[in-house]
Amino acid sequence: MKARIALLFLCCGLTAAAGAADWPSKAVRVVVPYGAGSAPDTIARMIFERVQRHTGQAVVIENRGGASGMIGAAVVANAAPDGHTLVLAPSGPLAMNALLYKQMSYDPGTDLAPVSLVAETPTILVVANDIEASNANDLLAEMASPRRKLAYASPGTGTLGHLIMAYLVARSGPNADVPHVAYSGSPQIITALMAGDVQMAVSSPLTVAPAVASGKVRAIAAIGPERSAIFPDVPTLREQGIDFTPTSWFGLYTTGGTPAEIRDAIHREVRLALQDQGLLDSYALQGLSVRDLDPPAFAKYVQDDLALWKPIIEAYGIALD
Repeated sequence: MKARIALLFLCCGLTAAAGAADWPSKAVRVVVPYGAGSAPDTIARMIFERVQRHTGQAVVIENRGGASGMIGAAVVANAAPDGHTLVLAPSGPLAMNALLYKQMSYDPGTDLAPVSLVAETPTILVVANDIEASNANDLLAEMASPRRKLAYASPGTGTLGHLIMAYLVARSGPNADVPHVAYSGSPQIITALMAGDVQMAVSSPLTVAPAVASGKVRAIAAIGPERSAIFPDVPTLREQGIDFTPTSWFGLYTTGGTPAEIRDAIHREVRLALQDQGLLDSYALQGLSVRDLDPPAFAKYVQDDLALWKPIIEAYGIALD
């Protein structure tokens, strides 16, 4: 009798474990906390078209923009922890906003759970044509010059473009007076650069490529560990003697409390999608690269990124309400 009871418990445990990793067992909802056509929206559709085809389960992409991505992320934070509600976004609503905002409706560290890094890209520092500098160090000197009145643009306070430029301005010297101007999107930033309303910005390679190719703005540096495939002739900041290599990344998270075996199962499906040659070709055209990290490795990656930015944000007093 004892042997039968033990066998029964063993079978139940194996069945539960198998069921827990049986993902997806129903339709999957992927929340993109930005508008249709945005970079995270495009990435989500490329990946989950392949996941849907491979698993046979329906995947619905839902755009829920607003509040720096936090409205959409909060939807996932409050979902059932079964791995069937996911969020694909850049670092802001998944991690960075916790360093910037005094109040959030969710805690990214506990209410969300990392699943997979889905894309990385360097960013590009571009300048208006009236900037005299031809490299990053000369640009820092020009920022610090009292005879120059410069300003920089970003798609919003607390975005990666804002944080990188804030760091560079601070590095240029204690007396540098280079104000920040926020715009609603990258097209407006390029227009402002061409009009001379602002003189500098950091943006994605794909966004700035047409303006650089036509000579309307100039690329000064790639920001990241490596050069951009779209701008292979533009050296990184590190190559120019400035050891600063933040990377723009996009990640996939699910609801906090989702069992590890389910997150592992989601990661396996995403990894298969990221190995698809058609996806890799599309990534290359957009200046994106793939780096496969499982949930624990991705969690460490995020913590390392937060450790890079935390002292910078504190030192320069960058905070949002």
